[in-house]
Amino acid sequence: MVLAFLFLIPQVFAQAKFPGIVKNEKGKVTHVADSLGNKIPDFSFAGYQASEVQIPNVEAQIFVPKQVTDATENIQAAINYISSLKPNASGFRGAVLLDKGIFKIDGTLYIKQSGVVLRGSGNNINETVLLGTGIKREAIISVLGVNDKKLKDTLSFNIDYTPLGAQKIQLKDASKLKVLDDIIIEKPLTQNWIDTLQMNEFGGETGWIGWKTRDWDITWNRVVKSIKGNEVTLNAPLTMVLDDTYGKAQVISYSYQVE
Repeated sequence: MVLAFLFLIPQVFAQAKFPGIVKNEKGKVTHVADSLGNKIPDFSFAGYQASEVQIPNVEAQIFVPKQVTDATENIQAAINYISSLKPNASGFRGAVLLDKGIFKIDGTLYIKQSGVVLRGSGNNINETVLLGTGIKREAIISVLGVNDKKLKDTLSFNIDYTPLGAQKIQLKDASKLKVLDDIIIEKPLTQNWIDTLQMNEFGGETGWIGWKTRDWDITWNRVVKSIKGNEVTLNAPLTMVLDDTYGKAQVISYSYQVE
């Protein structure tokens, strides 16, 4: 009994101090917040259309048969053909359908247009496999777009701490936002945050590879789901605490050039 009691102490402490996830008798999952409101983020929003709709089965417009030699050129030509087609009402141009078998890729396949689907004939070991055979450190598939993002208004937070997993943020003035606006939540990479994570060096003579404040900013792309006063509800939760102690976060609204 003493051993059992000692074993329970850290469990009770952990549940009281840290956020957790529980499931009731009906199987419903609840994210439990800690004293600061931090919750384990709900990653069910990840996926196509925030996992709210089924992935569509886009009609194949071209078929690439299996081949023994390098298939990079043939698959890229098929992708380029689909990219040249006019998108339908749903924004899809069509799918490239790959045969069953191993396709050797000595390089990178580039998808540079929206609405293009690259699909295999199954994902088991005896179905479609893309095998990278190149000797460079490069991606097998690279999806690229045009950087025509237009930044608009920059908005400030009204509080100095927004908890992990939050789907609502508090702004000083949300009047310039509207529902369905695209926004970037941006947090700077500060030196005290790097030091706290001990990412400033990796021991020995490796200080030169430590994180530097100029390396990047931490950003989240979100969509405004609803607005109530200066409280903005996001389409997906934040995956990190926003604490002014480690740099002030801000919200930037933006839009893309319409074709």
